Order: sequence, then C-alpha cells, then structure tokens
Amino acid sequence: MEAKKFYEIYLDIKNPFPHQLQFFHLALNDKFPILVKAPTGSGKTEMAIVLLDKNQIETGTEC
Repeated sequence: MEAKKFYEIYLDIKNPFPHQLQFFHLALNDKFPILVKAPTGSGKTEMAIVLLDKNQIETGTEC
C-alpha cells in the first residue's frame, strides 16, 4: 500500500509530514532501528501505528 493512502485511510491524515512518509518506507522494509526527531504535534505517535499495522499493510488483510 502507498504511504499517503495508508495515512489517509487508517489515520485520517490527508497530508502526512515528510518524516512520516520516510518512516513508513523504512519500517515496511525492516530498516531498524529508526530514530525520529521531530517537533511536538508532528505525528510521531501516528508513525508508531504503522508498526502495529505492518502485517496488515504488507498482506492487505485485516488484523
């Protein structure tokens, strides 16, 4: 699934920040550890949801 589509469908974020999009691709490609430094209110918590939904994103199935 495309990063922007995921954020819009599952998190109701129509315009994700660039660091959210980069995190999405790194997480889906198992490029760990990932260190994110971003201001308060810039969607760091929402990025963690990507990890929780990783299996659903990869397989297209419901959790």
